[in-house]
Amino acid sequence: MKNIPELKIILSLEQVALLNKMTTEISRSDCKAVCFRMKDTLISTPFSECQDLFLFMEDDFRQFYKGRKSFSDMRIYAEQRCPKNIDMIYDFIMNKTKITKENRDILLKRECEIYSDLVFPRNFGKRLFEEAQRHKKKIIIVADTVYPRKVIVNILDKCGYSKYNQLIVANELETADIYDTVIEKSGVSASKILNIGGDIENDIEKPIMKGSKALLLADTIPLMLKSGRLRGFIQAKYPYSYDSADFLAFHLAMGLYGAYMFDMPKGKVYQSDFCKDTYMIGFIVFGTLESDKNFSPNDLQRKIISAYKKNDEMMRGAEDFRILFSAHFGDISHNFSFNGFSMPFEFFSEHSSPADRNLLSEQLEKDMMQEWESHITEPKTANFQNNDINQNAVGRLAEKMFPKGTKIRTITDGILSKMKQNVKF
Repeated sequence: MKNIPELKIILSLEQVALLNKMTTEISRSDCKAVCFRMKDTLISTPFSECQDLFLFMEDDFRQFYKGRKSFSDMRIYAEQRCPKNIDMIYDFIMNKTKITKENRDILLKRECEIYSDLVFPRNFGKRLFEEAQRHKKKIIIVADTVYPRKVIVNILDKCGYSKYNQLIVANELETADIYDTVIEKSGVSASKILNIGGDIENDIEKPIMKGSKALLLADTIPLMLKSGRLRGFIQAKYPYSYDSADFLAFHLAMGLYGAYMFDMPKGKVYQSDFCKDTYMIGFIVFGTLESDKNFSPNDLQRKIISAYKKNDEMMRGAEDFRILFSAHFGDISHNFSFNGFSMPFEFFSEHSSPADRNLLSEQLEKDMMQEWESHITEPKTANFQNNDINQNAVGRLAEKMFPKGTKIRTITDGILSKMKQNVKF
């Protein structure tokens, strides 16, 4: 396990209330077993986009395949066709690209290695896991991924989850109803099980319908995306290249922002794009800025940067970002292009909401604050959704070029639906 430092994050009253509610439910005497969803509940990844893991593998793929297809698009399409397990996915890729069985195995192993190396424990999920251990509850983990049991066991052990009673690997099951298996493996009645996860249908509705209690631990990336306009601003700035390998490092920066700043769930704050949180602004706005060596600030931006350097909490956030980015990616960061790393600051300096600007009011003179406000404009943002793994290449193209709700999108939906029938991989 990499030596990842623990951040000192001050919790809001709402976050403290959520923590107390969830730990109280775990400690109840009528709760005999606690079931945790593994992905996004017990473990986090630094990926903010569905293709990020696969972008790491483009160079590996090019060693064996000389065609025009990207590995990212091929891998996403393969999982759409073969969602059950990774062997079927790579068989599909092998058949479509005509790579050898040996090369197919190398790529499969490489994906498992990259994923295993980059995942890390979700701090809040781990606190709940340790609470269940402390109260001597039976612990069940559901791994609903394409990866085999051996890989999952290694990941759990690496992240500090070695002591559990049952591990249910979804791709080993013949039934699609995983929760029936949870009840069976728990050894207790459904009413004595507490299920914790981030999928409303599978982790909340199904357990409750079967008589269990359930708690929602929202996934971090959707929380980050809903917290403000930053992600939509950057997507609009780079509508055709944002999902490419050129922006992989920035995807990872946004992934860390989501994983750490929204580890303990928090919601959007009125007139703020950063939850009205000084530390968060320092983390993603100023922590990323120093990595963009080509950025040249204007006079107003220089004054904002000078003010930030007088704000201890923003400085702490920026330093924590740099420490975390180095801890997670230091050994591979020399391969990165740092495209986009000045974009959070551009957004903050040109389009920030009043509540966020006011966090620097003590470091900026009143006339300077007024000058800043006079330069603020409404940002152009993309109407985006966090791309699901099952969205194919044509669907992603439609989202970029023709946002939902526009007249041209309505017209092109019919055309694109026909194009889907002709996409060949």
